Amino acid sequence: MAEPVANGELPRWTKLAGMELSKPRVNNSLTNEKTVLEGSGPKGRRLTWYNCGPTVYDAAHVGHARNYLTFDIIRRILEDYFGYSIFYVMNVTDVDDKIILKARQNFLVEEYKATAKDPNQVLECIREALKTIIPKQESKVRELSKKIDLLTRTTPSAPPIDEPHIEKVGPGECEEPTKVPSTSSVAKQLKELETAVTQEELKLSNHIKLREKVEGAAEAALADGAEGAARLIDVGRDALALALDAAIGINVQDQMIFRSHAAKYEAEFFEDMERLGWRKPRVVTRVTDYMSEVVAYVAKIVDRGLAYEANGSIYFDTVAFREAGHRYGKLCPWAVGTAELAAESEANFATSEKKSPNDFALWKASKGGEPFWPSPWGQGRPGWHIECSAMASDVIGDTVDIHTGGFDLKFPHHENELAQAEAHFGCHQWVNYFLHSGHLHIEGLKMSKSLKNFVTIRKALEQYSARQLRLLFVLSQWDKPMNYGDDAMRDALSKERDLRTFFQNVQVALREVPPPAEADQRWGADEKEMQTSIEEAEDEVRARLEDNFDTPGAMSALDKLMSAVNKYLRKAQPGKVRAFLLKDAALLVERILYVFGLTTDQESLSLDSEAAGAGASKEQLLEPYLNAFAAFRDDIRSAAREGKSKETILQACDQVRDETMVDLGVRLEDRVDAPSVWKLDDPETMRKERDAKKEAADAAAKQKLERKRDSKKKDIEKWTKASVPPEGLFRNARDAQGQPKYSAFNDEGVPTHDAAGKELSTSARKGAEKDMSKARRGFQEYEKKEKEQPGFLAALQEEVKELIDQIQKLSR
Repeated sequence: MAEPVANGELPRWTKLAGMELSKPRVNNSLTNEKTVLEGSGPKGRRLTWYNCGPTVYDAAHVGHARNYLTFDIIRRILEDYFGYSIFYVMNVTDVDDKIILKARQNFLVEEYKATAKDPNQVLECIREALKTIIPKQESKVRELSKKIDLLTRTTPSAPPIDEPHIEKVGPGECEEPTKVPSTSSVAKQLKELETAVTQEELKLSNHIKLREKVEGAAEAALADGAEGAARLIDVGRDALALALDAAIGINVQDQMIFRSHAAKYEAEFFEDMERLGWRKPRVVTRVTDYMSEVVAYVAKIVDRGLAYEANGSIYFDTVAFREAGHRYGKLCPWAVGTAELAAESEANFATSEKKSPNDFALWKASKGGEPFWPSPWGQGRPGWHIECSAMASDVIGDTVDIHTGGFDLKFPHHENELAQAEAHFGCHQWVNYFLHSGHLHIEGLKMSKSLKNFVTIRKALEQYSARQLRLLFVLSQWDKPMNYGDDAMRDALSKERDLRTFFQNVQVALREVPPPAEADQRWGADEKEMQTSIEEAEDEVRARLEDNFDTPGAMSALDKLMSAVNKYLRKAQPGKVRAFLLKDAALLVERILYVFGLTTDQESLSLDSEAAGAGASKEQLLEPYLNAFAAFRDDIRSAAREGKSKETILQACDQVRDETMVDLGVRLEDRVDAPSVWKLDDPETMRKERDAKKEAADAAAKQKLERKRDSKKKDIEKWTKASVPPEGLFRNARDAQGQPKYSAFNDEGVPTHDAAGKELSTSARKGAEKDMSKARRGFQEYEKKEKEQPGFLAALQEEVKELIDQIQKLSR
């Protein structure tokens, strides 16, 4: 019985359980587990985010695209799906060891190329360089292998290394981490070292291949003077660069060499990101713009007694840091103390200036051949790690909600960033959530410029679209390694085709539905089942995205919904679907694709929702379609006036479907006992499909022609042999040396004696008589056919020539 309500009072309302939306859980590298994402501001939905940007020393590759698009996708999920407000900051590293080395080497090689004209001298220089490079790399592989062997033999007695477990704290709070013993530290260290050995072996292999390429090009180059010298420089550039840099690198004084090199690749990076549809950061911090902040940051750490000066350089004091109550090694405690890992991307890491092998440079004293800036300790430049700490702290402050980067930056870069910031602010938790994207592998190894196993973003975009590359990353778990190659891209291309076909089919079905006032709106069992599928997809997508941004799982949920829609369309009669329901199902799919950055609209019901023709007049927009219609109409009218056959008219219809409409991005599909349907599609995709079909048809036609040619050739061989009068069959026979095979014959022309005058055996004579009988029958058949079809053999030969011409045309 309902509760009575007094006049003028509202009934009591009961709040339903679970009405508050939950928050996503993320794989936090600081805890090695999934933790609920809490921000600041109203309801904790404001986040500060610092993403490690590019080190601009060379062209960006697909491995970089994986990193930046991965975090672009996650950012879009947080902003457009979960409703977070994000203050997104990204740096550009335009000063570091790799940039300096690359810029200097490029300059030296170009200078050498401008003056080196003797190919003999160039070849000798490259050979001498390789004589130094290859043994040095072999030694590096041996030393790493020895370290692995030693670690393997001492593993049973190796003490466990504690890994940190960061307790949940509020923004800005500084809490001491608790310690959880790890039993896998040595195993992790071994795995990293084994990977390092594999990478160094690949570098060694590249050096050896380079030597082979140089030797292979040497002979032709030596005979070609100055041009040959230039070719040798291009082939052996890497080895030559190392040799020149070692010999005269310190003499490079022009500071603009380094700045212009970095500026070139920074511009290329942003152009690549624009083409990939990357959502821009609110703030970009460039190292050379923040040099005074970096110096002040270092000075404060020195003032706190956590860094020291040595010969004009400043080093972070890891021992003093620990003694002050901090922990060095939060992200990768097992890697601390491993010089090979700590020295990643840093020159002269093992200097004798340091108090402890684990210490690292905050400021590097000026050396010849390097850019420099003033500081209290003399001219110099920042260490790599301090740059991010100083810039992020300046823009964001003493607490960063989210810090992101590639897995390879985890140690030492991010480890050292944390230590520097905590030393600077005097706290124990500068970053609340550390997210690391998985490596992108090619042939089992991380894609890397140093390994020369990379594909540049620009090269990849020559073969695939930006959407296809983004879809590849959406279909992969963001924090796990993934492979790049033909198989992975085939999956992405297949998924794109499925999505495009889905939207096209929905559009066709909606066009066939009458206006709402005339359409049947009553729901039956199929509609109710469709509604259940929509709700299940909504719930599953949210559950997947809340669970560490599981985009592959979310796409799987959309697949189930699309399958349900396709089933609904198959069961419904044309024009009888419930348009509102169908459209809502398709809009849910499109909305999630929009969230992932796979489409630019949420309500177009199309995968290709770019605003084509935006700003164009109606005439400009319609012109290509009206021109196509007018031309088609002219063709049909001409055919009708001239009394052309039905086949001619049908060919014109096929031409407009397969050529004209394809170039306009309109897919016309014929249906049995039903009107044709049109679907908008990507013209380039359709052209590729058309060309692939034509190639397949041409290949089939070519194969058919080749079979026909071979059959005709056999006929020619048969009739040419039959055309020889039987009397001359044996009289004209010759052996392998061209000498007569027989010396005597009977009246019918059958041989009786061999060339030496020896009488043939009975079996040999019988065989010859059998052949003669066969030849007589064949000649009779030939004479009969020649009488019926005079010149038939010549006609066969002409047919073969025509077939060969047709085959050659199809082969072009």
